[in-house]
Amino acid sequence: MNRFDDISAEERDVRDIWDAVVSGNPEPGETGDHHLAATIRHFHSLDFTPALSPALQDSISRYRYRVANAYNPITDGWEPMMNSGYLAAVPVNPITGSSVVSNGPNAASGWAFDALSGRLEACIIDGGSLEARLLRTRR
Repeated sequence: MNRFDDISAEERDVRDIWDAVVSGNPEPGETGDHHLAATIRHFHSLDFTPALSPALQDSISRYRYRVANAYNPITDGWEPMMNSGYLAAVPVNPITGSSVVSNGPNAASGWAFDALSGRLEACIIDGGSLEARLLRTRR
């Protein structure tokens, strides 16, 4: 049994449209709804979203240095950095619309933080598998 065995006909149609649009060769009229096709293309293009702002990572690194690596945005939130002037506002992930920080990618988080390395990564929803994953940044 695969994950598509238990879906409705409407969901199957959307899946088929998704596959056709993502493959880049839908048959004329196959997409039916041009707005849906445009939305699918947009979501699929999220894999090419620009990398996390270096300024945000730098602010986290500088603040962690100041507090001897005692800062963890998963448990402490963004307030300590805002109260000390390292952030002007809570960073919201523009892809997920969330400012929540977790220790790994999930659909409810905007960010994933590795407390050992101090690295912050953006969470995204993978256009192909619809699973949460990290946006791989250039290093």
